[in-house]
Amino acid sequence: MLLFRTRGLVLIGGLMTLVLFFFWTSKAPGPGYYSAGGFQNHGWPVKASLWRTDKDASYLWSSVKVNYPHSAFQPLPTSAPVKYPKVQATFPEFTVSAAELRRERQQAVKETFTRCWNAYKKHAWMADELSPVSGGQTNPFGGWAATLVDSLDSLWIMDMKDEFNEAAAAVDEIDFTKTDLKEVNIFETNIRYLGGFLSAFELSGDMRLLRKAVQVGEMIYKAFDTPNHMPIARWNFQAAKEGKDQIAGAGVLLAEIGSLCMELTKLSQLTGDPKWFDASQTIMDLLAVQQGSTMLPGQWPVVVDAKSQVFNQGSIFTLNIYRVN
Repeated sequence: MLLFRTRGLVLIGGLMTLVLFFFWTSKAPGPGYYSAGGFQNHGWPVKASLWRTDKDASYLWSSVKVNYPHSAFQPLPTSAPVKYPKVQATFPEFTVSAAELRRERQQAVKETFTRCWNAYKKHAWMADELSPVSGGQTNPFGGWAATLVDSLDSLWIMDMKDEFNEAAAAVDEIDFTKTDLKEVNIFETNIRYLGGFLSAFELSGDMRLLRKAVQVGEMIYKAFDTPNHMPIARWNFQAAKEGKDQIAGAGVLLAEIGSLCMELTKLSQLTGDPKWFDASQTIMDLLAVQQGSTMLPGQWPVVVDAKSQVFNQGSIFTLNIYRVN
């Protein structure tokens, strides 16, 4: 009797395995999408034919005059990543009551987010920010729909797929060749727009978002077109469009030029173009060389000289909100 039951369980298990195998292998993503977890399965880079269009060749930031071209690019590393000790906390298993409380909190967060998203749609659609008191809108980040781009990954994570699809379709209207701002903050542009598009792309696989990320990346890369290839943190947008000479600043917040590496490296990984990694890694290499010679060895000052590539002479250091002179 036990033998028959065992055979039955094996048969049922085998059938279930076949059904699951058929389900996963036959569920191909639609056109313009990468399958979930596709980067682990398919590897980098993503084929350009999946995201590039005929218009990309004439895109302004791809074709604008380059004053200080590179002779070669530092390639992406191919060795295995260095393993570091775990820093995350180890959480105990959730009890039934704890799981219920977690679901209640999750729902409260989603309801609040939904209310804010609907207010943005109603009063400030395609603007950078909603003014919550007046119901107006502001554009401190270039007028490129910062809230929309910043919210893409949250919409996906919260399973608001209809809202996500509407927002993803709207990004095609964003024109990164125009702005009313005289100066563009490269740090803000990087974390909000490039970071927003990349995270949403990796979650959803929507190729429109990778294409938009490349557009932002091309714009940011122009800020590195200086004699020493250090970026301009507060960037004269119109002068750059006209191909005029640019020089990196002598007094630059390190947080602004030192916080570009993750997004630019990821863009190089996804596209196979090493120029973005090379640009940010140049800064990282300088920081590494000068780290031990600052006035507080091991830590870098708040302000650095990007024009002269001197990162170890500042006298002000911070640790969170605390300043050390």
